[in-house]
Amino acid sequence: FTIEAEEGSAIAWRLNLNVQAKQVDLIFNNGEKMHLKNTAGNNYEGQKLISKSGFYQVSIDGKLSDLYQLQATKDNPPVIHIKTPQQYTYIDAGEAPRVTINTALDDDYGISNAFIYATVAKGSGEAVKFKEQKIDFGTSFSGHNPHYDLQKTINLPSLGMEPGDELYFYVQAQDN
Repeated sequence: FTIEAEEGSAIAWRLNLNVQAKQVDLIFNNGEKMHLKNTAGNNYEGQKLISKSGFYQVSIDGKLSDLYQLQATKDNPPVIHIKTPQQYTYIDAGEAPRVTINTALDDDYGISNAFIYATVAKGSGEAVKFKEQKIDFGTSFSGHNPHYDLQKTINLPSLGMEPGDELYFYVQAQDN
């Protein structure tokens, strides 16, 4: 009866009693009472979303069980590490107008998607104009793996960049 589940999980209880009961409830430490429905014979079921840790008891016709622990574990946000390019990278005249973004993504329950958000800054002073674009890594995240090493080469002229423009970017990962 001790439960450890991710915060926000739906927990389903299915009790099969060896006697018929008039009322079966779960009583939680915050005072909340949840009635379990008789589904057939001596079977009782109920479901609840778990948002925080605590304790609960089973009440069968008013008779209380021991206390059982309900542990809600937090889901950690994805960790993003950008390996390259380094901050304040310059592309000199004559160099290929492209940049390769290498990043590592980690999450306890897996990554379901990730994107690069690139912002091009044109002009100077008060005449600066910004244009943001969403760039797909072109990787399948269907396996929802907990770790991905991703690489994407961006052709800067395809973003509308010209000499003197600046590129700012960040990587966003979606938690599974």
